[in-house]
Amino acid sequence: PHGIMLKLNQEPLPGLDPKLVENDHKFWGWYTQWLLGQSAFRRDICARKSFSKLRSAIAGIYDYRRMYAEAEYAFQQSIELYPLSPEANFRLAQMYMNMQRYDDAEALIRGFAEADPKHESAKGFLGQIANSRRMVTRRQEIEKKQHETGYLSADEALELVSIYKAAGMQSAFQNLVSRLLSDPALPPQHLLALAGLLAQEQRVEAMIYALEQYTKRETGNLDVWLDLASAYAFVRRDGDAVNAVRQAVNLGGDRAREAILGDPRFQPLATNREFRALLSRQAGRPLSPAAWQAGRCRICPAWRDRSAMSGPSGVAGFATLAPDVVMDRVEQVSGRRASGICRPLASYINRVFEIGLADGGYLVAKFYRPGRWTRAALQDEHDFLRELAADEISVVAPLADAAGRTLHEQDGIHFAVFPRRGGRPCDEPSRAEWQQIGRLIGRIHQVGARKAAAGRITIDPRHSARIHLEFLRAAGAIPREVEARYLAVAQELLDRIAPRFDGVARQRLHGDLHRMNLLWRPGEGFHAIDFDDMANGPAIQDLWMLLPDRLPAARSEFDLLLAGYETFAEYDDAQTRLIEPLRALRYLHYAAWCARQKADEGRTLLHPEWGTADFWRRELADLQRQAQDIMDLA
Repeated sequence: PHGIMLKLNQEPLPGLDPKLVENDHKFWGWYTQWLLGQSAFRRDICARKSFSKLRSAIAGIYDYRRMYAEAEYAFQQSIELYPLSPEANFRLAQMYMNMQRYDDAEALIRGFAEADPKHESAKGFLGQIANSRRMVTRRQEIEKKQHETGYLSADEALELVSIYKAAGMQSAFQNLVSRLLSDPALPPQHLLALAGLLAQEQRVEAMIYALEQYTKRETGNLDVWLDLASAYAFVRRDGDAVNAVRQAVNLGGDRAREAILGDPRFQPLATNREFRALLSRQAGRPLSPAAWQAGRCRICPAWRDRSAMSGPSGVAGFATLAPDVVMDRVEQVSGRRASGICRPLASYINRVFEIGLADGGYLVAKFYRPGRWTRAALQDEHDFLRELAADEISVVAPLADAAGRTLHEQDGIHFAVFPRRGGRPCDEPSRAEWQQIGRLIGRIHQVGARKAAAGRITIDPRHSARIHLEFLRAAGAIPREVEARYLAVAQELLDRIAPRFDGVARQRLHGDLHRMNLLWRPGEGFHAIDFDDMANGPAIQDLWMLLPDRLPAARSEFDLLLAGYETFAEYDDAQTRLIEPLRALRYLHYAAWCARQKADEGRTLLHPEWGTADFWRRELADLQRQAQDIMDLA
């Protein structure tokens, strides 16, 4: 805090000086009363909003640092300055909820709703307060009984699992789920309920285990066999998947076949002869992959709504994103009113809109392409961005709603709301700027190394590249005259470079850090943007794509980058030998990226010749040259 505004410090502060806090408290105590004593100020709504926002920003600093008494004092002054401020009211109410002061939160929002009865978000917030209160009370009741008696009924245990999941208590959720799954007396219907919760969390292996335990006790549920078969297909346990499909067909006959034909989760099995034979209605005439791919898609619950990240999705869902729908969702998340401006922004994969606000400024709404990422993967991205922002690293993090959520859903489409940030792309960095970029990446990796992103791919020949290659094979993206040779060369290259990744440290990364994903803001420096392709992998992945040429031609730039990087993070020199293997993985990533775009939209925007035999011959030649370069360097 610095008078009526905030002072930006070049280095993080471990804490706020008590004298500074005391001065801020006294200054705003006097200044608030002085402002409210001025009749001109009381009549000037724009001024009241502005000063309320200034004080709310300072309150947010105290809230972030868990200085709750000062935060409450500052938020209350913000509300005094402009009682109809959604920002101040909602943020203070959220802080009360985090402190489990539900009565105070409810009284505050009820007062706000009475003062501004047209603000629809207040009603929703009251519902969230009531739900949170009930959930905490019920959790305490169940945990108390467990502590006192050492026993919970199956229903109570399942209810507690659901509460842990809703509250984001991941450790408690995982521990209790593990205990329940190991209980041989757990009723079959509870195993199904657990499988549904695990599906929502994208914990596929645990979901498979729950479904397996269910089918050992109840063998006649067609839907369960279909869900189990699709889960096996997702983790590429093809033999188990075919056996589960056989059980489903034995139970449901043509009804099961129709269900499978209309279910995109089974696409990984499309070229499996045994699978295709099971779908045939006439003996001796197995179904062709083309006939399977022509099947219609059903809408299925739980796991069926959360199919593989790498599956094709189509664009039909985006048709529901009319401007009024987009603006309504932004208002609900942000607690601010839209002005009526809703501009589409350029995006290859997602749908992105710029929303004008009635109180000034803009927000950006990003609707993620259905099927491209799982919910867990998107949450990994958001969590990483929020961690980086909390450490005051220059990224654009998603905004949280009143309940603290950043990831939302509209008609099955996940979306998030971001502040708008401008800037110019990174062109030709100076020597000082190369070091500045290195420091930014070092700080990102310092945070990224704290934990892995469980829902994200790992950039590695045995993981990410295998997924890309399998997609190209299953999608039929490569013309027949080139396919066998391309796939053979690619697989041989992956087998050759895979051992080089053994023992290499992995961590959370940006994953796609080229120069267009760095923005320069005057007075602020570089910002890293577009974490869509965030991944786990070796640190060098976020460094090599920035270089203007291959090593050793770009050695001076690389050294400057590392000089900045090592200010905040250690660099393993052995990772430098992974640059050319990672370049090869990038070739496969690009080919699969275009194939997914083709599957989604029927075309690829970046390369109009994509998919032709000539295109793939050039891709094959590039792979062969890259393989030779890697051998030469070795």
